[in-house]
Amino acid sequence: IHVEDGMAILPFGEVRRFVERELVEELAPSGARFHGWRAVGAVVRPFRWRPVFRRKGSMNEPMRDPAWPFFSEARTFLDLLSVSHATPLLPLATMSNCIDRSAARLLGWVCHSAEPDQKWPAGDFGVFADCPVLRPAELNEAREAFLNRKSACYQMMAPFVTRLAEALGRDGRVALHDKVLDVAIALEGMYELPRQKKSRELQNRVSGFLEKDAEDQRRVQESIRTLYETRSAIVHSESDEESPFRKSAVFAAGFDLARRSLFKLLREGPPDDWGIPSVTRE
Repeated sequence: IHVEDGMAILPFGEVRRFVERELVEELAPSGARFHGWRAVGAVVRPFRWRPVFRRKGSMNEPMRDPAWPFFSEARTFLDLLSVSHATPLLPLATMSNCIDRSAARLLGWVCHSAEPDQKWPAGDFGVFADCPVLRPAELNEAREAFLNRKSACYQMMAPFVTRLAEALGRDGRVALHDKVLDVAIALEGMYELPRQKKSRELQNRVSGFLEKDAEDQRRVQESIRTLYETRSAIVHSESDEESPFRKSAVFAAGFDLARRSLFKLLREGPPDDWGIPSVTRE
């Protein structure tokens, strides 16, 4: 999949030309193989390479520096792709100077595989999760935002892209609490909330920005109100009466509003005045 000049996404079948399968098995979630490795791929940048002759035993040839700026930009694109699909995308490794293994064999290297510059084993994350599918509309949404990543509007939204992507990948015993807090923080930041009256003001701003129909605005306001009730209970360590399924539903609804807000703000920018007329819930 072409992203921009100098960046593309390869499926696992193509990645195997450059990376040993054993390394992928070491790093990927343990359930990835059950989906035929369709959930594993790589963001790549081509580079000019050719074999060179050197004196036997010589180690004086300079090595290429790792492509750190590319790795950072690739992570930015993956974060956008993750948020647009509301699906966690976990980095496994960064690798430099990978060449096709068939080229290595032509040079007499029986076994050749580049070593990772960095790696983050995923362990058992998502063992039983469904294999995600790239959807054209969401892919184009992420690509459009990525191509405008140098704009002032994107620079303002960049921290919230990171927070929402991190929220999707959270794991552990308090992960669900953290996810709800991440969404609330992202919405507050994107909508530039004042210090006081956050819940009511956020209800008005989100509903007015995303919806035109009065009934749709009411539904958005109700979702924000429920999100803040759950957030308040978490922050103030109130009795945990809500079931995990209830918190998951609150997070999913809040994340959808944050995702829609993010990409609309990236496309259109914030209004000059957040005093958007909206329907007030009685």
